[in-house]
Amino acid sequence: MGIQCTLRENELRSWGRAIQSLCLMGGNEVQLQFTDVALTLTTCDDAISTFASLSFNNTFFSSYECEATDADNLHCKIPTKCLLKPFRSLKFLTKCASECSIEFSSNSDNLNITIITKFGAKISYSLHLTSNTELLQLDFDSNSLKSNVTCDAKLILGSLSNFHEAKGDLTLKIDETKMSLRNSITDLVQKQGKVYTELSLNAVDFIEYTLQQDCQVTFPFREFKTFVVFADTMRLPVTLRFMSQSTPVVVSIIGKEGTYEGSLTLGNRSHPDLVENDSRNGNLVTSIDAGSSVTQTRISTSIPIPHISQGSERLNNGSVTVSTTNGSVPRVRKKRPLLFPNLGRVIPSKVIPLIILSDSEIDE
Repeated sequence: MGIQCTLRENELRSWGRAIQSLCLMGGNEVQLQFTDVALTLTTCDDAISTFASLSFNNTFFSSYECEATDADNLHCKIPTKCLLKPFRSLKFLTKCASECSIEFSSNSDNLNITIITKFGAKISYSLHLTSNTELLQLDFDSNSLKSNVTCDAKLILGSLSNFHEAKGDLTLKIDETKMSLRNSITDLVQKQGKVYTELSLNAVDFIEYTLQQDCQVTFPFREFKTFVVFADTMRLPVTLRFMSQSTPVVVSIIGKEGTYEGSLTLGNRSHPDLVENDSRNGNLVTSIDAGSSVTQTRISTSIPIPHISQGSERLNNGSVTVSTTNGSVPRVRKKRPLLFPNLGRVIPSKVIPLIILSDSEIDE
């Protein structure tokens, strides 16, 4: 039993983006499962809290020949870094590659990938399989999740850009009128306390908004954003399915004409201790209005104010602290070093223009 499929230029670009996104969301291995109707790539992280799957229908490929069926369980596992190497450069796949062929046989220990460039050059890769031959499957039915919301990927991606690019969790609180996105990370500037970010989206901004009951779910932030970025590059809407804190969260997309589909199953974690109001003592609260349907609130630990006398006081580190009388946070201005300390700072009072005369004018 074996498989042989071919990708042309348009399909190859989409395939490259899918491989890169899948390798970022998963762990050390990627599983390829072959049937007579589809080729499915699956991966999960080391903690088994994230399961990503991309299934490409046989109509997605220019040519697709497979002798296996669902009962044959023809599959293989490849290290993530090895599978990423042939498709690492999207610029090369877009401008130089014209065709890509994938071959695999059940009697072989390698997955063969051949890329033919527009200049006639042929690049071949022989990827060695891992020793782990267990079939990776997800024992969960996403249709059991009755609550779902669908919106454009650009809307979610624009909302996620307001959050810090740090590892952590993202909490969604959904009710009948809006969906709130929250997270909390350690303050990267002060190295103490936490920064809380909350952003709300109105229900009217979604293509579909079906909610069985109000709920709050928490899942990994980085894997979710990677999946949304892939959906945005493919210009596809994103669907989120959820139910309660005891069930996973499923994010899914469907390609044009149903040629491929993807899903990301995220384990629901216990929600962090997020701020419910903005009246905590010792916190600095700032509100940012990002539009009529999106509001953001950032809460960070307050900066301790040292004792400052009236006027300005020069500190030992060469900075000047300006005192204030209204109780606001003082500004610290760094002293700019002088180029010539002995001469002091020279400021010209008037700029004198330079006039150049010709030779004839000089003779006269």
